[in-house]
Parts: sequence; structure tokens; C-alpha cells
Amino acid sequence: MKFFRSPVLPLFVVSALFAAPTLLAGDATAPTAVDSGSFGVFINNKRTATEKFSVEQGPDGSLVTTDFKTEEKDGTHQTTELKLGATGELRRYEFKDIAPGSAQAVLEPKDEFMIQHSTLLPTDKPEEHQYILPPTTNVLDDFVFIHREVLAWRFLAIGCRQKDGQVQCPLKKKLNIGVVIPRSRTSMLVGVEYSGRDSVSIHGKPRELNLFVLKSEASDWQLWLDDDYKVVRMVIPDLSTEIVRD
Repeated sequence: MKFFRSPVLPLFVVSALFAAPTLLAGDATAPTAVDSGSFGVFINNKRTATEKFSVEQGPDGSLVTTDFKTEEKDGTHQTTELKLGATGELRRYEFKDIAPGSAQAVLEPKDEFMIQHSTLLPTDKPEEHQYILPPTTNVLDDFVFIHREVLAWRFLAIGCRQKDGQVQCPLKKKLNIGVVIPRSRTSMLVGVEYSGRDSVSIHGKPRELNLFVLKSEASDWQLWLDDDYKVVRMVIPDLSTEIVRD
């Protein structure tokens, strides 16, 4: 069993892990910034894209937004908005292509399942796609890197425990978590495990971080989180891709 110090986590993580949302500091009526910044996306050591992101929490849930752009002129540009309830259940997810196309989709819970309405053009009639999945399923969309941080928080909430002011996570014990990928209109299981402390170089400086591994039928990811549970670095080994917090 490995130990972390216990910072203030997003509302749905605190609710699940500590069962005490009132532990959150600040004005209960105003949103609180949990995380914000940008990730640089590097393929074969060349920067190819940037994702700007924001995570906020309020008394009733959390809001995760992103703005993704590739580096080339007239490249890809998309935005996303993910609204979650107080315990992490989906309320609404939307992605919009700004360039080169104008595809968009909205995913919302309906009864015990989830419904997605998608269009390629604003004038198109929306196509409906149903997922036989509960609203507690994590959204893990393509080209949305902050969603991996939210997935790591889910793992901390359901796969680890809090004791004496520390979070305890079992070492290299995989936990399968269901995810939905709206852009691909598919779903799958992702195995998440904590692999211990790891020394890595970030922007040329050595840091000791917490290594998590995500395994799925699509690809394997490595995530390095700091002691505030914020992703600092991600690697997709099979694709020679590295994502680093700016």
C-alpha cells in the first residue's frame, strides 16, 4: 500500500473518497478553480498541438472545458464542455469542431442510459446514438487530454482509501473503469493502476511524481501526477507521443 498526502480534491472525488463535501473550502455558492492551464502535445519530440483546459467545482458539481488547436496554419481546432454532478455523474457533454469542419455532438443522460445527438453540419438533422451505460460512466474523448486527469481522480476515489490524512493506493493493482468516447461513438473498459513514485525530467528539471498506467484495447498511456493530483506528463509509447503541462 502506497501513501500520498491529501490535498483538496474536486467535489465528486471528495464526495466519493471522504463522503464529506462540506470539507471543501471557500464560498459554497461560487465556483472554485480546481485546475487550469495548458498541455503541449509532442509527436517525435516536435510540438504539434496545444490544449487549454479549465476544471471548476461548485456546490452542485464540476465543469471541465477545453480548447484544442494544432500548430499548423488552418489546422484542427475544437472545444469541449463536460458538466458533472456532485458525485461525478454525467449531466452534459458537448464537443464542437471549429476548424476545419463544424461537427458537433451533445451527450446527455436519459433514464438509466446515455443519448448522443451528433451532426456534421449545423443544418444536418441530428443522428441519435444510445449507450447502454449508466451516467456514472467516465467521458474519455479523443483529443481531450484533461479527461485522463479526471479518470485518474475517479481511480483515486474508488480504488484508494483515505486514512490518517493520507490517501492509500494499492501498488500495481488494476481497476477496470468504464468509459465512453463520444467522438468515436464507442465505449470500452480502461484498466487503471498505480505504479508508485517515479523520477522524471520535466522541462529539464528532475521531479519525483506519482506514476499511473492506463491500459485499454485502443492504447496504453502513462500518467505522471504531482502530489496535488494534477497531471504533469502523459506518454503514449506506441504513438511516440508525449503530453506535457506547460
